[in-house]
Amino acid sequence: MARRRPANGVVCPLKCSGGRADRQSYLSDGQLERLPADVRERIDGSGGAQRCTYCGAVYLPGGPVLGSLDNGVLGEGWHPFKR
Repeated sequence: MARRRPANGVVCPLKCSGGRADRQSYLSDGQLERLPADVRERIDGSGGAQRCTYCGAVYLPGGPVLGSLDNGVLGEGWHPFKR
């Protein structure tokens, strides 16, 4: 899947300080491969996920934030959000 920008001016659902619409993108195949299998299945079932390139939040369009991928504070890799 090629990286592309989400439509309709979507901004980071965490409202981070850099979460403007131009910083949101769909996850690349390489990023998807780094996620746990259960998270990938959830993303596939919902038609894809987006990521804020500023804070790393991974979220379903119009839905919940699933976690963070490569966050500057939390570190590299996947960090699930506690529910």
